[in-house]
Amino acid sequence: MKKSALLLGGVLPAVHLLRRIQGDTNNIHIIAQKNDAIVYSKYGTKYLYLNPEDCSSTISTWIEKHKEQSNEWLIIPCSEFFIQYIGTFRDNGFDVFAPPSHALKIFYDKSALYTWLGSLDIEIAEFKNLNDKLEFSNKKRYIVKCAKASEEFTAPFKTKIINSKSDLALVQSLIPNQYWDYFVVQRMFNNNKSISYGGVWNSGNEIASVIVDQIRQYPQGITSNIKQASDAEDIEVIRKIISKIAENTLLHGFIELEFIKNESGLYPIDFNPRLWGWSNFLFYNFPTLPSSIINEGILLLKSKHIKSWSNIWRDIPAIISSDIPLVSKLSLLSSLLTVSKKDFINLKDIKPEIKGTLQQLKKG
Repeated sequence: MKKSALLLGGVLPAVHLLRRIQGDTNNIHIIAQKNDAIVYSKYGTKYLYLNPEDCSSTISTWIEKHKEQSNEWLIIPCSEFFIQYIGTFRDNGFDVFAPPSHALKIFYDKSALYTWLGSLDIEIAEFKNLNDKLEFSNKKRYIVKCAKASEEFTAPFKTKIINSKSDLALVQSLIPNQYWDYFVVQRMFNNNKSISYGGVWNSGNEIASVIVDQIRQYPQGITSNIKQASDAEDIEVIRKIISKIAENTLLHGFIELEFIKNESGLYPIDFNPRLWGWSNFLFYNFPTLPSSIINEGILLLKSKHIKSWSNIWRDIPAIISSDIPLVSKLSLLSSLLTVSKKDFINLKDIKPEIKGTLQQLKKG
């Protein structure tokens, strides 16, 4: 049965998904914040809210209008902010392409996630809270991450690196005390390597997946360049961790699990039960995947083995702002020509990337 689709969130990955499914259903709606990139797409019907605290009323309006046809809709969360509303859609009879609500309560909060992973005997990196004492001797440094999103509080950053007590004090000053538990703090090592698993699951069965090395991010925490992972040992460890998670909860929908590898080990650091920043690379490898989700014909798919991907809008600034010699920057810029797939301009729907980039530049 072909369903209508409601996309929750207006980030660029949602734009890519929108373009890929617009020919498979005549009815695509989007709930997004005003000025999100997806707002400028020519596809889909938009339901917009101005500020995060206005989102719940926009959702309530949409649900009230469509709940009599709830069985005709597939709800697809495309950004972390909307995870908190999945239960509301399910309570009104809508099918949401995401894990069960009881599992989302764990995945949605990094502190709860790390505790749960530890209970499965999955090795995790030590984590602290913003009010814990940090030791900065021997050039120790840390990364502060937003642990969960909420309409009542908008985090001033996704991640922030702190190198000193003064850096910590500055971060603490940006966040009201009552929201300090929305953040976790982890040690940064010298040789950090980011690796991610991204896949689509249907009621506990993996349909498509890829494991990648994250080459660059811009801004911090948002992937701009990746390549397929090639370290057999890393891939085996990650697959075993995914299998253990799948044995202990029902995986469904878009699933990303982020890892960090350094001199201390290989650890899972984030679980995203929704569309993620480099998800278009998954679609390049499995082109029929978006269509099969909408048409509810989700069967095991075969990969095209695309090797690498770059979001040019993010990757060029990532290279230019990097702390490396000019000749190295020029070399990296020229190497973009060899990347297998590049997201830059879609001539049939040109506005989202341009407008989205301009909005990002305005934010600094």
